[in-house]
Amino acid sequence: MTLSELKLKVRAILNESGEDESFTLISVDTVKLDDYIASVIPDAISFVLNQKIPRVYLPIGSVSSVTSSEDGCSIVSVPTDYIRFDACRLKRKKREVQELGGELEYKINHNPITRAGVNKPACVMANNASGKVIECFPSGALVYFRYIKGIGTLQDTDQIPLNDRIIPSVCYAAAYLVYSIFENQTSSERMKAISIELLPNE
Repeated sequence: MTLSELKLKVRAILNESGEDESFTLISVDTVKLDDYIASVIPDAISFVLNQKIPRVYLPIGSVSSVTSSEDGCSIVSVPTDYIRFDACRLKRKKREVQELGGELEYKINHNPITRAGVNKPACVMANNASGKVIECFPSGALVYFRYIKGIGTLQDTDQIPLNDRIIPSVCYAAAYLVYSIFENQTSSERMKAISIELLPNE
């Protein structure tokens, strides 16, 4: 599906094409509505990609090596197309890390006494002078680092590089965000619920 086709589907959901009388935007001219739809599509995609979806449906990116190792951890620079963490494994660690730790895990792993070991490694989001990084404890060479990646800037004729199974959720997520702009809370929440309901769970 192209970006232009996705926009048309969102317009249909918003009832501008007259295909659905259940949800109506009143007194919005066509050009402005196109602009609103175009402006929310990146956020709609991010919304969907941040949901719990089997990874087979998600665009996966990878990092081939750590940026540096210091203070007992290996540091991976966050790629520019990074949406969220998927998994990481370092050499000589007994298992992969599947969840990114929060502020508490950050503090725990910056204490040499409570730091994660080879039996239960950990990764946490952090910052350094060059921007956002992910710190992996304990340090080691990278076996793999995978993340859910964004899709970047698209033109109307570009194919959307997402699995067809999640495109309907993106369309409803865009409708949810457009209704939010117009402060139509009831329709917005309904669109959001449909977007989540349509997500694959196996």
